[in-house]
Amino acid sequence: KRDPSAYREEFEAIWRQYLAALEAFRLGGASQKKTRGDDERKLGDLATFVAHCGVHYQEASKRFATDLVSLLKDRCATLQPDLRLRLAQAAALARSKGLLDPL
Repeated sequence: KRDPSAYREEFEAIWRQYLAALEAFRLGGASQKKTRGDDERKLGDLATFVAHCGVHYQEASKRFATDLVSLLKDRCATLQPDLRLRLAQAAALARSKGLLDPL
């Protein structure tokens, strides 16, 4: 919080992990239930992290907001309840930090 520019590289590494996890999820992920659950938990964790820190990195936060809203709108009925909850919490956090416009 005090010096976001000092953590830019670390945020960008985590941002790339988030994008990779999101893409893997969109492509269907792994077929094994245990691996899929781990992947969903990781996606939820990364989304929460980006929602917390994205306000300091505007280029990432614009895409994050768009991706998060489209994922929740397009797949809300098919998301696992735990992942849906984590993504909704990340959306609420992003909204409170000004990353998402009111719907």
